[in-house]
Amino acid sequence: MEPSESQSSSNIGGDQAKDNKFKHRGQIVFRMPNFRAFSVGRGPNEVFSEPVVFINGLPWRIKIKRVIETYVGCFIECNGEKSVGLST
Repeated sequence: MEPSESQSSSNIGGDQAKDNKFKHRGQIVFRMPNFRAFSVGRGPNEVFSEPVVFINGLPWRIKIKRVIETYVGCFIECNGEKSVGLST
């Protein structure tokens, strides 16, 4: 007997790959070494978490940006328009 649509292996916890790009939830973790040095102006002006985390087929990552040595912004970025892994 075939499982009904509501009982498919994709939504009842079947054998899903850990790296399923179309999962409905995810967790993005970014541990930044030397944050204090970054926040006072040493190093690049912005950094991104690696690797991206796919949720619902879209690539998500954390971006931390320093602005004029007085502010640090934290952003969650969905980069659905660009191909991941290709530099432009």
